[in-house]
Amino acid sequence: WGAGLLCVGTLSVVVHLTSLYGEFVFDDVAAIRDNPVVPTLKGLWTKDFWGEHDMVSSESHKSFRPLTTWTFHLNWVWGNGGKETVGFHVVNLGLHALISLGVCWGSRSLLHMPSDWSLAAGLLFAVHPVHTEAVANIVGRAELLYTGVVFVAIGLFLWLVPPCELAAPSDLAALPAEHKEQQEKHQEQQQPQHQHQQPQQGKALRLEEALAQLQGLDLEERDNTDAADQQLLGRLRRTQRRQIGCAPCLLWPLLAGIAVQLLALVSLLCKEQGIVCIPLCLALDGARSLRGVRSVGGGWRQVTRFLWLRRWLVGSLVSGWSLMAWWRIRLNGDTPPHFDALSNPTGFHPDWQVRWMSLHFHVLRSFWLLVFPHPLVCDYSVASVPLVEHWADWRLLAVAAMYATTFYLLYWALRHLDLQPTGSEGGVGSASEAASPGNPQPRASPAKDRVKGPSTAASKRAGGMEWRLRTLLWVEEKDTAGQEASAAVAARTTVLGFILLVLPYLPASGLAQVVGFTIAERVLYLPSVGFCLLCPVLGWALRRCFPTACTRPRTLAAFVVVLALFSVKSVVRSQDWSTFDRLALSTIQAYPDCPKAQVLYGYNQIGAKNYTNAEKALRKALGTYPHLAYGQGPLSFLAQKVFNESDFKTASKIYADLLEAAQRSGSNNNFVAFLSGNLGLTMAAQGQIEESVELVQNAYHTVGQNFGENLMSMAVMLFDKQKYHEALQVLELCNLTDRHAGESALLRGRVYFELGDHEATVHNILQHLLYDNQKPLAFALLGHVAIQRGRTEEAERAYKRALQLDPRQHRARNNLAAILVQRNEWNTALSHFAAVLGLDPSNAPAVTNIRKSLASGMRFDEMTLLETRAYILMAQQVRPTDPNLTELLQELDNFTRQQMTLRLH
Repeated sequence: WGAGLLCVGTLSVVVHLTSLYGEFVFDDVAAIRDNPVVPTLKGLWTKDFWGEHDMVSSESHKSFRPLTTWTFHLNWVWGNGGKETVGFHVVNLGLHALISLGVCWGSRSLLHMPSDWSLAAGLLFAVHPVHTEAVANIVGRAELLYTGVVFVAIGLFLWLVPPCELAAPSDLAALPAEHKEQQEKHQEQQQPQHQHQQPQQGKALRLEEALAQLQGLDLEERDNTDAADQQLLGRLRRTQRRQIGCAPCLLWPLLAGIAVQLLALVSLLCKEQGIVCIPLCLALDGARSLRGVRSVGGGWRQVTRFLWLRRWLVGSLVSGWSLMAWWRIRLNGDTPPHFDALSNPTGFHPDWQVRWMSLHFHVLRSFWLLVFPHPLVCDYSVASVPLVEHWADWRLLAVAAMYATTFYLLYWALRHLDLQPTGSEGGVGSASEAASPGNPQPRASPAKDRVKGPSTAASKRAGGMEWRLRTLLWVEEKDTAGQEASAAVAARTTVLGFILLVLPYLPASGLAQVVGFTIAERVLYLPSVGFCLLCPVLGWALRRCFPTACTRPRTLAAFVVVLALFSVKSVVRSQDWSTFDRLALSTIQAYPDCPKAQVLYGYNQIGAKNYTNAEKALRKALGTYPHLAYGQGPLSFLAQKVFNESDFKTASKIYADLLEAAQRSGSNNNFVAFLSGNLGLTMAAQGQIEESVELVQNAYHTVGQNFGENLMSMAVMLFDKQKYHEALQVLELCNLTDRHAGESALLRGRVYFELGDHEATVHNILQHLLYDNQKPLAFALLGHVAIQRGRTEEAERAYKRALQLDPRQHRARNNLAAILVQRNEWNTALSHFAAVLGLDPSNAPAVTNIRKSLASGMRFDEMTLLETRAYILMAQQVRPTDPNLTELLQELDNFTRQQMTLRLH
């Protein structure tokens, strides 16, 4: 068993190691890398999971996972400010390994499955490919955290709260007629071995009676019992104290209720699906307490008895659950979650019949991923899963088959919960394989098999009582190799498996409320536990249907093959999640027409500056789904990148195609205005001024939008290209009452200054100062005009004001220094010349002016010389190989020594 646990933990890590050094991909970018909450935790309890909006905002997705975000913050701090992603992946791998071990250990110790079944379920869970999104994608930590907390809550609840006795002995004795002969035959086989016991197979033995018989052994018989039986007796006494002695005081149920409610709140703060924690605990408690349901009335009697016996515990848990649900709904504010029809077309379909048929098919498609996990993709939105739009769709037959199979298996399981292990079934721990005259078997050791040929009367009596106690409490202390579970074990495992499969999936199914996705592999993480528990039942059923000698090895071989295939698939899929490129390409291979996959690939190619491949992928997305989010928006982003790279022809073609698609698809006017302005900008960059201006004017009259920002961008671009007359032509379209009037006046003044029209320059600058008197460039222009007019005093005032607003105006500083030289203020002038050199080390006039100052024969203050030297050294750090700076520094040092020598003399 220990080696099996080690194998489960090792496999759960090994199959996902290929994602260990993966980058931030898919939702990691928005939830971690670009999330403003992760680095500082500011807004942790007010912002949503993505950090974009407050929880009360109508634009929020209403995903509130502060504990998950807090773990991201810890990784962010330890990972060098988010630059290293290994720590993020290590935490995910560790959580998955612990949960896999929990599946293996919990199914054996808490759900009382046979060891081989528990080991098979743990191995299957550890390597299942559907878990790669939750493990390899860092954002999937929300699934890992809430699943781990739910497991702890279930474990504490089932350990602290004893099972209920729901059925009366008369109900348990009413076995189906087809099993009576097997039960009688089993009693006959047991009669020679235990004549003094006369066990009643059809009635439930109470725990008090079992312990009384075990404790009724005299001292001599107790001394003759082996150590294993003595250990069993001690465990039974401890069980008696926990299940009988403490039940009246309600101490353990009270502690269980408090612990489960606290853990349920923690799981809810990890992810919204944590709301299923309390219902899961109650459902599993009821399932382990159920006995065979022979009729609807009998089933209802057991349910009502369970609710009555658990009335205080159920009442407190339901009250706490309701309070948590109310608080979580109130946290969203008065607005519903903000989802769109692109991510979940089914949830927003106007026809309720299409919506319900498609939702049930999505349930089938999700569960089918557990059975046959191929293909696996990162996103199933938009057209990836076609809608079921009419009742004649063949997919509804598959849905009906799924529900029919589920109901039949549950019906069979509920009827077979109480079948005792028989000789033909070979029940775990039963006496069917005990030594008999016709079936002699040597006893290996008492610890391995307590009912195989006991050597003393005491051990015989203890062994018989141990088997009865296991039947009553449904526990198996030691299940020996080679034995198979009974139908009752398979039935109870089936019920528990379906509870763990269905109940955690319901909040994410979309059946009760609209969710933000069509199908998501990550939400199958906890439901897959139920699937893994059901798989050993399938192997047991195959051995029962084909009871031949080669069935068991063939079943084992098939399981090994499935385990190997799942492991290989998980390794490959984890590697796909390591980079954006592999993730997008794998999605495109699975769904070539999925526009979101094309967009992912296109964005990744834009980041790699491979604009040709990016344009091809984004154009395909635009053709598949010409909508803003998945077609027009990403392609316009590409056009902007291409424009910044000065590829105006390509940008102009993309904007023209986008404008046509936007007008054809009826996009909003703001986006049409944006495309029109950018298209005009690209055309102006190519020299098509008249066409660009005409395009902007027509767009303005068509959609009634204000294009001041686009016109300003166009005019600035033309000014930088020294096309001054074309820039003035564009600026004439900017209305002075517009919010860009001040900027357009300043740009117009710059244009007139370059054209030599000083009067127009001053007029436009003064007009700009009416809107904004804090622009240093405006005062610098006034100083330039004053210098050319010979008004040095006006120029000095303008330059000082410009430097006061922005000391980096080196042209204004250089001109101010020149004015100071004319007034023989050499100390201040030298400081300004040196500052200009520090701001712009490649400024040759600044080097010349410093040399002229040193050669003027004037004496300078010591502080001025030190400041000048500091600026020269600063310039040398930027241009260390510039000989002019080296020579200038030597000249300054020589001048400083000469001046100090003169002062000494």
